[in-house]
Amino acid sequence: MQRINCNVYTATIYQIAMAFLLLWITRIGFYYYNRTLIDPTSSSHLWRLMSNGIPFDASATVYFNALFLFMRFLPWPFVLRKGYIIATDTIFYMCNSAMLMLNLADIPFFAFQGSRMRFSSLRDMATDSNIAGIILSYAVEYWWAYLGGIAIIALLAWLYRRLKPASQLTLSRRWSTCAARTAILLAMSLTAFMLMRGTFSFRGTPLSISHAAAGIERNAEINVVLNTPFCILRSTSGTDKIPLRHYYNPEQLAAMRPQAIIPADSISPTGKNLMMIVIESGGEYLIDNLSPLTDGTRLGLMPFVDSLSRHSLSVLHTFATGRRSNEGIASLLGSFPNYEPFIFMRSPYTVNDFDAFPRLLRDAGYSSTFYYGCNPGSYNIEQIAMTLGFERSANRNDYGINSDFDGQWGVFDHCMARYVAHDITRSMTEPFEAVWFTLSSHSPFTIPEGWDTSGFRHKDTGMARSVEYTDQSLRMFFDFARQQPWYNNTMFVITADHGNREWIGTKFDTAYLQYHIPFIVYTPDGSIKPAKIDDRIMSQFDIGPTVLGLLGYNRRYISMGSDIFAGDGRPHYAVNKFAGAYQIMGTSYLVRWDADTDRIQEVYDIKADPELTSPLSDFDPCEVSAMISYAKALLQDFAARINTNNLSISAGQ
Repeated sequence: MQRINCNVYTATIYQIAMAFLLLWITRIGFYYYNRTLIDPTSSSHLWRLMSNGIPFDASATVYFNALFLFMRFLPWPFVLRKGYIIATDTIFYMCNSAMLMLNLADIPFFAFQGSRMRFSSLRDMATDSNIAGIILSYAVEYWWAYLGGIAIIALLAWLYRRLKPASQLTLSRRWSTCAARTAILLAMSLTAFMLMRGTFSFRGTPLSISHAAAGIERNAEINVVLNTPFCILRSTSGTDKIPLRHYYNPEQLAAMRPQAIIPADSISPTGKNLMMIVIESGGEYLIDNLSPLTDGTRLGLMPFVDSLSRHSLSVLHTFATGRRSNEGIASLLGSFPNYEPFIFMRSPYTVNDFDAFPRLLRDAGYSSTFYYGCNPGSYNIEQIAMTLGFERSANRNDYGINSDFDGQWGVFDHCMARYVAHDITRSMTEPFEAVWFTLSSHSPFTIPEGWDTSGFRHKDTGMARSVEYTDQSLRMFFDFARQQPWYNNTMFVITADHGNREWIGTKFDTAYLQYHIPFIVYTPDGSIKPAKIDDRIMSQFDIGPTVLGLLGYNRRYISMGSDIFAGDGRPHYAVNKFAGAYQIMGTSYLVRWDADTDRIQEVYDIKADPELTSPLSDFDPCEVSAMISYAKALLQDFAARINTNNLSISAGQ
């Protein structure tokens, strides 16, 4: 076929479009080769997954062609010289060949790691001095992949050469020609930037791996939506895989850790709805009735929640796993311990199967929505929720009223209170599970202009005032909820993503008190009797199994947490990460332990010294040893299970 002469802009856009098209089409080969690992799906659903992949393919294509685009759109005449065209041709072939070969290589490689390749995979490969020999050795077994790579690059070259850049935009005057060409360059640069971000908006976060969780039915389908070049680009600053630990042999570990949670035969589903409220930075000491402070300090910041807790079941010693929201939400919804610097949504494990309580309840017939009034994609919170089983999320865009935006994070809490209560009635069928993550108690602590603060203890801008506002918003939510038909048949749970981090240097920010978060369970019909439980320890990753137990969930499942009311007779502690060391909390001690060196750093008496002012020189070595053994078994079990995709009963446990 004869090449067609055209202007440089048309030729360039066409050539990049062909690279994009080939990247998009290779997804079909990826799916069919790995469909047994991904789970077979219908043609219509596959088409939807491919459609969802378009923004990811566009972003990767523009990233790989950024230099080519810039060189071709320069406003000067030399861009049409033969030597310059050869240079841009070479850059195009090199960049797009690499892009397509990475995507094709992942077709067979996917079976080895169960997820799209990340940057860490390439880095690990590069550490082997015989990498060239390894690649060549695979040519025999995967000859078809190599042949396919050669074929698709040859096809790209053939398509690329159908158009030949032969002219530039030229106007009647030299200055107008220069201005028009410069304007085209700027317009192209802006468009390319937006495509690389994956959104034609400056609001919100750029497209990330975690955004592929939207619109999927099974986590493994995320791999169909994504492409490998995009995953590599987006994981250059992400976290590596969790390292395996080898404290115990398999028999010892099995004796120390339950292989599955098996509810008693007498358990039967209650049929109750679940409404969970996660208070941003909601430290337990903000609630006077539950405060772990032993010196009599009472803050009076949350009188409504304080009053509600007096009619609720509360566990007084509940501990967050970290200090960040994405850690807390992953632990709360997925029952993950903190493996800092492991960040779930930047890890390769997002395509694993998890017996997270949102997924288990959804499979049991619950409709589900995660409410988060922030901008879409903020801190990947929504993506965590969707990955762990929610079928729907509602964010600031879904709320839709810009005047209720706080100017920083999202929708004011009192506005979301009304929206959540009414949206449940409009959009969900019983039984349902709904989680609302508040946001107004996050810095910079904005509350609505003109809000009546006459009854507040703190009227100046700051964390304390915003907490008082959030408390009033929760009062409004319950007022709205009482008017809904589902209210009396609902179990309300109030907890937090992590403790308050603002009173730095005070007793509220010590490594014991700061991690206290509430666990409050309230049923309007009184079916769960009010009580204050202070004889046991609860970790954030125990909340999911405990909620399932209270709802009468009666199927087997796997979880790193425990239903603390089930009473399996095993010792139980809370574990989190602080300043590079693990903290293990029991009813008597807090132990700081370095997992890498297996060394005790400090031991504190949390009853006599909750502010951790003086480490103990004399303590019960048997109890401390038991606490460390618990943490070792937990971390070893979690690392092994998440690396082998064995955190779901579907694995055959």
